[in-house]
Amino acid sequence: MRKTYQKQVEAVPTEMHIESPDEAFIKKVLLLIDNNISNPNFSVEELSSEVFVSRYTLYKKILAMTGKTPNELVRSMRLKRAAQLLETGHLTISQICHKVGFKSQKYFVKTFKSEFNTIPSKYLESIGEEEEE
Repeated sequence: MRKTYQKQVEAVPTEMHIESPDEAFIKKVLLLIDNNISNPNFSVEELSSEVFVSRYTLYKKILAMTGKTPNELVRSMRLKRAAQLLETGHLTISQICHKVGFKSQKYFVKTFKSEFNTIPSKYLESIGEEEEE
């Protein structure tokens, strides 16, 4: 009777991905930045309080993990989102500037140029040229 009900089933646990505390921390930071990307008043202080660390600890951890300061990381993410929005071609540069949380279009253009080595309008033109080819 035992043989009838006993099955030859091998119990194998599913593969687990164990996330390190640093991976979880940086994922949370990136998610918070992404969720607040259009908020021009989103600050490092606000970010540090959201992840429950001091501003100094936040600075040290982000610098060690990304090579960028928290301000540079936020600005870089804003600019990368701006580039994505430019590529869609649905919004003007001014609209994109405000959508990614820059108060000043002049500052937006300046930082965009430092990140991508071109101004947003030229970046937009280069995308159009690539699509024509």
